[in-house]
Amino acid sequence: MEWYENLPLFEQILWAIVVFFTTIWAIQSILRLAGMGDHDIDIDDGIADAPGDSGHGAGINLFEVSNLVLFFAAFGWITLSGIWSGMTDLNAAIMGFFVAAVLVVCLAWVWLQLHRLSASGTMKLENAVGAIGKVYYPIPPAGDGRGAVMVTVQGQRRELPAITRDVSVTEPIPTGTEVRVIDISDSGTLLVAPARVLHSSAGAQAAANEEA
Repeated sequence: MEWYENLPLFEQILWAIVVFFTTIWAIQSILRLAGMGDHDIDIDDGIADAPGDSGHGAGINLFEVSNLVLFFAAFGWITLSGIWSGMTDLNAAIMGFFVAAVLVVCLAWVWLQLHRLSASGTMKLENAVGAIGKVYYPIPPAGDGRGAVMVTVQGQRRELPAITRDVSVTEPIPTGTEVRVIDISDSGTLLVAPARVLHSSAGAQAAANEEA
């Protein structure tokens, strides 16, 4: 380590920063690529966003530990590069600070967009309520089992399990019948009713209102 001991104090500090924070950043990157990146390697677990909160007001948090690690690693390398190119320590440090800050902001924004894209691609069954679909597998009468329907959810055609609780349904709802999704059960099964039944009920209610 004689070369290290012969360096000026400022460069020794920079090398210590570079080695430490680059190592931590490399470990974080490997874990993220391995699919463990939903949780940052944080000293304080409260700093990182929980995955379950991803769809509610997620924003760029520049003070997450992962971003701070990246900032210091980039600051060290850029400042050293400036010194090697002949800049004074002060000018190199100023350049390193601003370039590292811009880098962190840009990468944080990219990760945020990727996070939002991933969240938007997750199907939420609640979005199917009110949609019209067609029976794919016959749906038994209320309480007798379940079938399946083809319904468009978030712009994609999906085959989903479905049951009916409509007491007016006394025979299996055959394949190809239009049904409307009226609710979602606790188990994630669609609750449906024949669209024609709902239309008939709505028409009868409208007629009764006109007579009144």
